[in-house]
Amino acid sequence: MVSTASPSGAQVIFDGANPRIIQGVAAEDILAGALVVSSAGTTAQKVGSVTSTYSPQDIEFTAIKDGIHCNGIALQTVSSGTTAYVSVATRGTYLLRAAGIISGGQPLSPVSGTTQGVAGAEVLTVTSGTVSSTGTVNTTIGRSLTNSASGTNLYILGTLSC
Repeated sequence: MVSTASPSGAQVIFDGANPRIIQGVAAEDILAGALVVSSAGTTAQKVGSVTSTYSPQDIEFTAIKDGIHCNGIALQTVSSGTTAYVSVATRGTYLLRAAGIISGGQPLSPVSGTTQGVAGAEVLTVTSGTVSSTGTVNTTIGRSLTNSASGTNLYILGTLSC
């Protein structure tokens, strides 16, 4: 279980009257306010070609494991299990744990591990020529509305658009 989510859980500030909440099964213990990612589990093909075959059990959520994959923020604390449903908001403005210095208006990327939260996304700019090195660019999951200094237990107001 991720222990670095907000101690107050997911704190929505506003969602534009359209929160875009999806439901799935908690594949592991999940804390409210934690960034989560869907995982296919051991079965690669969980959904069929018609809506009548879909069930919220087709989606399994875990805490994020890297800076690339993130589907949203968990809205409640849930223990894992086949009937342990978790609601995940994919859009809206939330209080998010800052995992570093962040400026208002800066794109946000998910951060996994002991400092789970969001960090200012790095921007790759190529002005001419070719890129001579390869690497992974983190996923942008939203924008910061407020600033954060470096330190622990700091939060920002961030708009998610996963």
